[in-house]
Amino acid sequence: MNRYLIYIFILTINTLYSQEQDTVVNKIDIRKNLQEVIITGQISPKLKENAVQKIKVIGSKELSSGVFINLADVLSKEINIRINQDNILGSGVSLQGISGQNVKILIDEIPVIGRLDGNIDLSQINLTNIERIEIVEGPLSVDYGTDALAGTINIITKKEYLDPSIINFNSYYETVGRYNNNLLFTKSFNNISSSYELARNYFSGWSEGEKFSFLPQSELADTNRFKTWKPKEQIFNKIQISSKEKKYNARAYFEHFYEKITNRGFPRSPYFETAFDDFYYTYRTNFGTDLDYKLLKSDFKILLAYNHYKRVKNTYFNDLTTLNTNLLADASSQDTSVFQNLISRVVMSSYYNDNLHYHVGIDMQKESANGERLKNNFQQQSDYALFSNIEYLINKKIMLKPGLRLIYNTQYVAPIIPSFNILYDLDFFKIRSSYARGFRAPTLKELFLDFVDINHNIIGNSELLAEESNNYRLNLDYFLNREDYRFVFDITVFYNEINNKIDLLSTMNNTSQYTYFNISEYKTKGISSNIKLSNSNIIMNVGFSSIGRYNNILDQSSNSQEYFDAVSTNDFIYSQEVNASTFINLKSDLALNVFYKYTGSTPYFSMDNNDNLVDNTNDSYHSLDALINKDFTKYGMQLSLGVKNLFNVTSISRVVSNSSVHSSTSNSLNVGYGRSFFATIKINL
Repeated sequence: MNRYLIYIFILTINTLYSQEQDTVVNKIDIRKNLQEVIITGQISPKLKENAVQKIKVIGSKELSSGVFINLADVLSKEINIRINQDNILGSGVSLQGISGQNVKILIDEIPVIGRLDGNIDLSQINLTNIERIEIVEGPLSVDYGTDALAGTINIITKKEYLDPSIINFNSYYETVGRYNNNLLFTKSFNNISSSYELARNYFSGWSEGEKFSFLPQSELADTNRFKTWKPKEQIFNKIQISSKEKKYNARAYFEHFYEKITNRGFPRSPYFETAFDDFYYTYRTNFGTDLDYKLLKSDFKILLAYNHYKRVKNTYFNDLTTLNTNLLADASSQDTSVFQNLISRVVMSSYYNDNLHYHVGIDMQKESANGERLKNNFQQQSDYALFSNIEYLINKKIMLKPGLRLIYNTQYVAPIIPSFNILYDLDFFKIRSSYARGFRAPTLKELFLDFVDINHNIIGNSELLAEESNNYRLNLDYFLNREDYRFVFDITVFYNEINNKIDLLSTMNNTSQYTYFNISEYKTKGISSNIKLSNSNIIMNVGFSSIGRYNNILDQSSNSQEYFDAVSTNDFIYSQEVNASTFINLKSDLALNVFYKYTGSTPYFSMDNNDNLVDNTNDSYHSLDALINKDFTKYGMQLSLGVKNLFNVTSISRVVSNSSVHSSTSNSLNVGYGRSFFATIKINL
C-alpha cells in the first residue's frame, strides 16, 4: 500500500510541473490576503469576518513573537482553552470545558494521530514554518467526522515562498535548560517552491530549587538524578515541494519526528545504589499530497495522506555505583505500540450563482494498531463518509449554511450528522447562531488497550458505546473601523451536551485499576467575550470566559454496567478565565510583547474507595510572560529577550481521592517549571 501511495504522489507533482506558467502576482498583495483568508470548515477560502462560523485566528505576528516554542505554548494563552500537563504523556488541551479525544487537531486538514490518554502531545508540534492557526469552537463533525465534538484546531503550514531562496536559522535558549535550534531552506523557481526544515529541541529536565546552568552539565548519580520535569529531546525533519499554476495547485511532503523522554528513577532505599529508569521513544512519519484543481465554476480538492506513529517504552535496572544498565526481563516493563492511519478526501466546491455555493465530499479513513498491550495484538477500524454543506445568501444581510454527513463505521452504527449555521450581517454588527450534532467512535486504545506498569493501570473496554453530542452557539461581533484605529468586540454563549461520554473511572473490583466507561451525560455551558483595540503601533486584547460543567456519572455499585444508576453532580460547576495581551511598537525596530492569563479553579470528579462520586477542584493561578523584540534589519537578524512565568508558579493545590490513574496521593498538580529567562535569535540569510 505504501509503494502505491508514493507512486501517486510522484505522478501528481510531475503532472502539475508540466503545466503552463502563471503570471507573477504582487508580493505585498499575497501576504496581505493570506492574513485575512481562512479555510477551516469553509466551502471556499474567505475573509474571516465573512465566515458563517465564528473562527479564531492566531496569525504570524503572534507566532513569530519569540515567546512560543510549540503549539502548547501558543494555546495556553488563549481564552476558553486550557492546557494540562503530564510529565510522561505530554501536554493535552481542553476546549469549551471538553478535553481529550473530543478536540480535533489537524495539520492542513489532516488529523494528527498518536493520542496518549486521549490527548495529542502538543509539545510534539513544532512552530517552524507555520503560517497561522485556525480554531473553531463547537462541533465540525459534518466537515471532519469523529473527534470534532468540542472544537477543531487546524494548523496551516506555509506552502509557497516568493523569494528565490531563503535560509533561516533560529536559536532559542531558556534558563531552565532548553536549547532549541532550527533551520529552514527554501528554493523557488518559476512557479515551483521547495523547502526543507530541520529542528532539534533539547530540554535537560528541571526540579524545584534547581540551580541555573548556561550549558548542560554532567550530574552525579544521586537523588538529584530524578527530575520533576523529564529530560526530552526532539528532532523534526520535513521536506516539501509545491507548484502553483493557473488552474492547479499541488503539494507533496514527507516529514519525520523523533522524541526521547528520559525518566530517571529515584535511587532505591536503603543504600540508594540502584534505580529503575524508563525511556520513552516516539516516532512519527507522515507523507501526503494535496491537489486543488479549478474547472469552470467548480473547485476540486484532493487530499491523500499516510500517517505512521510508533511509541516504544523500555525500562532498565541501573547500578548507580558502576553505571551498568540491564533491560528488565519483565514483559510488562517493555512496550511497543504502532498506529497507522490512511486518509483520502475528495471535495467538489461549486458556485451555482452569486447567492448559492455548495460543496460535496467523500472522506475515507482506515486506522490500524498493533502492539503487545492490545487485545489479539492487532485491531483496526474504518470510517467512510459522504458530506455536504450549502451556503445560501437570502439577501444582503442573511446567509444560511446547512450541512449533513452520512457515516459508515465498521465498528459502530453512526447517526446522521446535521448542522445549521446562520449569519446576520448588519454592517458593523454580525450575529451568528448555530446548531451542530457530533459523533465520536471509541478509539482502538479505548476499546482494546491494556496499559499496566508502575505508573498506570488502564484496561480497555470493548463494550463502549459511541459518543453523540448537541451543540448550540450564539455569537455577536461588533466592529468599529476608524482611520487611525480599529475596535472589535465579541461575545459568545454556548451549550454542549454529550451522551455516553467516555471517561476513565476506577473499576468495581479494583479501585487502583481504571478502565473506560460511558458517562451517561456530560454538559458544558458558558459565556466568553473578547475586546481588541489596535492601531499602527499598538494591539491590545482582553478576554474573559466562564464555563460550567455538569456530570451525570454511572454509579459503580451495581454489578453490571447495563444497570448502573446515575449519580449526578446536580448542578453546573463554574470556572473562569481572563487573558490579556499587548503588542507595542516602541520604535520602528523595537517591540514589547506581554501575555497574561488567569486560570480559575477547575472542577473535576473522582471515585473514592467507597465508590462514591467526589467533587474536587484544581486551584486557580496566574501566568505572565513578557519579551522585547529588536530587529537588526541591516544584518537580517531579530533578537528577543524575555521572561516566562513571572509569578513563579510551579504547582497548584488539588484534592485527590485515595487512588488515581497514576497511583498517586499527591495533593498538588505541576503546572510550570518556575520563573525563567529566555533569548531567541533569528537570522535570515
